[in-house]
Amino acid sequence: MKKVLILIICISAGLLACSRQPKTSCLNGNKMPANILDAAVQIGDTLIFALENQKFDQIYDAGSESLKKAQTREQFNLVLQGIANNFFRPEFSRLTEAYYLTNKAGKKFEVVNVPCNLEIENVNDIYQAPPNRELVSLIYSSMANEESAHIFVELIKEGGTWKLFSLVPGLETLKKKNVDDFVNLARQSREQNKPKLALLYYKIAFLLADYSPNVIEFVSLKVAQEMIQVKTDYMPAGTPQIWATTDASNFEVYNVDAFIEKGEPWVNIDWIVDSFDDTKKLEELSEQLLDFAFEKFPEAKEFFVGIIVTGRSKDPRLVTQAYRKIRRFSEAAE
Repeated sequence: MKKVLILIICISAGLLACSRQPKTSCLNGNKMPANILDAAVQIGDTLIFALENQKFDQIYDAGSESLKKAQTREQFNLVLQGIANNFFRPEFSRLTEAYYLTNKAGKKFEVVNVPCNLEIENVNDIYQAPPNRELVSLIYSSMANEESAHIFVELIKEGGTWKLFSLVPGLETLKKKNVDDFVNLARQSREQNKPKLALLYYKIAFLLADYSPNVIEFVSLKVAQEMIQVKTDYMPAGTPQIWATTDASNFEVYNVDAFIEKGEPWVNIDWIVDSFDDTKKLEELSEQLLDFAFEKFPEAKEFFVGIIVTGRSKDPRLVTQAYRKIRRFSEAAE
């Protein structure tokens, strides 16, 4: 979760190392230099129009050196096309926030934390920026299939011009519920002694609050602080655990998370597979794991449409491969 928990530890412990940061600045909105704001907004509006019209090549052409080094044109287009196919087709986009970030960092820094005040005392989002670079972050509000959405556009000064550093679309509501709604549902589930359901609601709230991998949002941090208070079984978050089923099968499960696919909320369970070679065996094991998960997560049907089990390999050469099996709660009831 973007090292949020590490940040929580740093904040609560007051570690000196966490405060040893170079000089930074963050100006928002009309406090930004007019020439920078005007140039950034013109580029941002052009990129948003291209995104709405699925002109992905145009967006890639506006990319910075680091963006193009990280992704080929085909990879970049594939990601955006996948987002478009998975429910997110923005429309009616408008700029709502703009930030100009600078830092004076030496070569020893790989990433610099730049706090941006949200015009409330001691309330900051933390932007993670390259050292000694100028950035502009633009946040657009949008609509996507009748849900509220946002598009985070980050520009970096490169060779005297502004280039695209990152572009991240995301939902702000799901089934017309926002972050506060899901936090309240999580709190209610805790009161009802349904800790697994509470964690799943918190995870959706975190997804909706998460604007970019490059930003640690104040809101998502508060969600994470509440979430780590909930302790329960069968909810690993990165550390593998063995799930032993009644038919003597053992599954190495390392993550249970909330997942949004085509506007629908799912419970996703990641487990380790030995091999992808035997498809028949994978199918059988996936069915067994789904049976077990349906027994352990009955309360999830209160909001989630079903469960996905995703088998992945420990072999780093197979990191892009996965075997997925889905089952809706409605199917189990038939």
